[in-house]
Amino acid sequence: AKEKVRAKEVLEHALKVAEKIEWNGEKAKALREIAAVLARMGQFDEALKVAERIIEDRRKAEALAAIATELTQTGEKERAKEVFEYALKVAERDVTDAKGKALVEIATGLTQAGELEQALKVAEGIKWAHVKLEVLVAIAQSLAQMGERKQAKEVFDKALEIPEGKWWAGWKAEALRKIAVGLAQAGEREWAKEILEQALKVTERIENDPTYKADALVEIAEKLSQMGEKEWAEEVLGQALMVAE
Repeated sequence: AKEKVRAKEVLEHALKVAEKIEWNGEKAKALREIAAVLARMGQFDEALKVAERIIEDRRKAEALAAIATELTQTGEKERAKEVFEYALKVAERDVTDAKGKALVEIATGLTQAGELEQALKVAEGIKWAHVKLEVLVAIAQSLAQMGERKQAKEVFDKALEIPEGKWWAGWKAEALRKIAVGLAQAGEREWAKEILEQALKVTERIENDPTYKADALVEIAEKLSQMGEKEWAEEVLGQALMVAE
């Protein structure tokens, strides 16, 4: 009981400090974190009140998504759905790709709440290729963690179909490396190797930045080495050295 009282006092103090921050961007970030902590403590009404104080739409949407995710985990699925829908409306008010993090959190939360169709609609409505990729990857990772292997594979395939163009190959390669790491940690080693192979193909298409390309190849080599694929890792490392020269 004493710890809860102390935590409440700390949060109240943090809220006062946050309100004194003059720069809106920093204030929004601070309030978002406070709202998320309140939600984790089960204080959902207070968390929503804090979220309403956030001026920046993308930060507000992130806070709302965090609250909705916690509501899902406590079994309040109907309320969670309402908050997710509100979070999406708020995110849509931001017309820039900076809302990517909020959309990832909304789509991930919806997937975990069993609202896969709604999560995929979020992805389909995104016009920026790199943000759509990030959201689809997040959905697929959530499905994989939930043991929904078939559905996860279908969503991964959707992500791979996104044309990366000259400037987005690096984004796709990085996303695929993250997927592979997550799959390997979940015990899906063979699937992780398949994804790394895809990452390698995408990385080879990076044209505009040889340093970035070499770094990406080094990271793939490192992941392969960690998975026991020493010969393959050495081969990829050799490619990285050639690019760097």
